[in-house]
Amino acid sequence: MKRLPLDRKRIGIVLIVGALVLAAGCTGIGGDETNTETEPIENSSATAGDEANATDDGHDHDGSAETTTAADAAATGKIAVAVNGTRLDITEEYNSSSEAFRVNDSANDVWHRSNETVTLAEALATLGLEATTETLTHDGTTYDDSANGTTVTVRVNGEAVDPERYELQDGDEVWVVATTSETNTSVPEEHIRHEDLHVHGNITFEVDGEEVDFSRDKYQNADHSQYFHFENGAGEPWHAHAWNVTLGYGMSTLEGINVTEDSVTYENETYVDGENGGSVSVEVNGEPVAPNGYVLKDGDSIRIVVDTGA
Repeated sequence: MKRLPLDRKRIGIVLIVGALVLAAGCTGIGGDETNTETEPIENSSATAGDEANATDDGHDHDGSAETTTAADAAATGKIAVAVNGTRLDITEEYNSSSEAFRVNDSANDVWHRSNETVTLAEALATLGLEATTETLTHDGTTYDDSANGTTVTVRVNGEAVDPERYELQDGDEVWVVATTSETNTSVPEEHIRHEDLHVHGNITFEVDGEEVDFSRDKYQNADHSQYFHFENGAGEPWHAHAWNVTLGYGMSTLEGINVTEDSVTYENETYVDGENGGSVSVEVNGEPVAPNGYVLKDGDSIRIVVDTGA
């Protein structure tokens, strides 16, 4: 058998190996294309999440929001829940099996969220509560906002939210309150310390077009108004240091002021609605309220107007 020269033999081997490599390379390219299609889908999902989180939700976002989603970082905030006359000790309700949401054992108004997206409703469920925009269920009893005399309020940073859709963000302050016609609101509950989660809002109080200045010394933080006051020389916001301070009670703590459904006392002079052609209106968030029955909620906007008709 005639031998091939060495160089020609080497060339043949190289050609065979090259063909094998090319065939393997084609198989590898096919695999790379599959991975290339998968990776953009993952990246697209992350980008979509970032865009959703970039919407204006009333919170500040730093540059990291462009490359991370809300689920990429842990968060913390404060929370308070009051049901039918009692502020719950939610550390006792805490379900320790939940890793996504927990409440600080040493301070019952501090919550922590893990590196997961958690809706407010999901968070409340770990505390034994079921919440919607109009209902709150606790210990087998459901409070329905549509029922006569029952009020259910769910607010985050002073704004009403849908707990089933709202996702907790770092720094969120949550208030959940359910009251009924039988809830005793005549006297505020235990005083909430200044540094703990309490209720705030704004107020407009006018008498014949002249706005009352609540930055005056006599309306500021005083011993007799520990449950409701203004502070630091400012006329806004007002501060309520119990969960069940009514509008009527709050106003009565201010010197020379008292408010009922059809009358307003200012500088110790009482104005009655409809008397001598005058009018009196007492509203919260644009709706008339009964001052001695309405419990002030975080973010409430109070408007009291007296027109003497003069």
